Amino acid sequence: MSILTWQRSHGADMVAEARTDPRGFWWPTAWRRSQPDVVIRNKTGRPSRQAACARADALVRETFDHRCQVTTCGEWHRAKE
Repeated sequence: MSILTWQRSHGADMVAEARTDPRGFWWPTAWRRSQPDVVIRNKTGRPSRQAACARADALVRETFDHRCQVTTCGEWHRAKE
């Protein structure tokens, strides 16, 4: 199984991400483009992309005290590998 990565921008600097592992679990993360080496990871994988995306969005809101707005938050898209 190939690794799949989906991302959503939250403003210019924050990114929510969901990525599969070889077993098919989805792992939500959050990070800043200005500090790409600092990644906030969830402790448990999710069985679906939708669940991982929702949790990744929550990580961005919780970690960076972010409030989503239609004008600053993008749509989820598959990232190029």
